Amino acid sequence: MSGDGGYDTFDCYDTITKRGAKVAIPPRSNAKIQQRENFKTLPYPRDENIRKVRQVGAKQWKQERPLNLGKER
Repeated sequence: MSGDGGYDTFDCYDTITKRGAKVAIPPRSNAKIQQRENFKTLPYPRDENIRKVRQVGAKQWKQERPLNLGKER
């Protein structure tokens, strides 16, 4: 499931992941990681997106995300 940053909410992520879909919503610029990597549970998809954006940058992440539905403007 892909969307713009307006859908970067915990409710959206929870609903999408409960339905078994991958989430490709860009995190907001002030997004904070909720669950640290050393937890023994599965990583939260939103946190994974935040980490990836921090690693490669937002532009590169948008090109690499699994459900790239459109091109950069």
